Amino acid sequence: MAYVFAVPVASDQKAITAEEAFFVFGYGEAGEVTPWDDESHMFIRTATKDVRIVLSKLIAVDAPLWKGVPRDGSAQVVGDLTSSLQPNLGIGILDVGVAEASASDITTLAFQAFEQRKAYFPNARHDSRDKRNVRDGHYVPWGRAAFMYRLTGSAPAKPQAKRIADALSGKEDSVQSAIEAVATGGGVPFCAMQVSRAGEGGDLSLYDAPEPCGCYYESVVATPSAGCVACSAETPCASGACRRGYCEAR
Repeated sequence: MAYVFAVPVASDQKAITAEEAFFVFGYGEAGEVTPWDDESHMFIRTATKDVRIVLSKLIAVDAPLWKGVPRDGSAQVVGDLTSSLQPNLGIGILDVGVAEASASDITTLAFQAFEQRKAYFPNARHDSRDKRNVRDGHYVPWGRAAFMYRLTGSAPAKPQAKRIADALSGKEDSVQSAIEAVATGGGVPFCAMQVSRAGEGGDLSLYDAPEPCGCYYESVVATPSAGCVACSAETPCASGACRRGYCEAR
């Protein structure tokens, strides 16, 4: 799941750098970053929430030390931002799915990580939902979800639990609904990713999914990119493999 810094839709702000976020959430008013220098307008999640834990790694501020008004639920953060009477002062943190569902009321900021030269949105365009910049490594604030099931010896105690985990990870061609559920909720299944990382906030490395689903993923959330070719039993792929109605790399 990708995570974002968000502001009220009436705010003039369009982007934030990791350096700015370090001073905003690490020092609050003492950070003197205009316009985010009023801690009463900085709406954050509590220290144990995944959004704060992941972002803490990427702005170099330990999760327990953040400045701002802690909220237990994302709906509260959205409400705080939308009700702000001084929109340029407001800033909050959310998961991208919540931010996109509230796009008429709040704006996602582009993020420029340490050592990056440009700021990027999670999507290729501000108004799209393809998560292309998450998937190819340009947008770095994201974390991995782990799917677990209980074993009896070396076998799954409940085979259906393994099947669900495999489907959510994109490992089963026959199960599309799980991938659709992840995609429409703002997440990205492993099979659509081109980069990976070993731990939260860690360095990115290239990732080749064993059963890729990038084109199918794009068909769920947006219009597939020009390189995506539809396929079927009657119209096989010239190269790669036909998966879920699209020619994928393998």
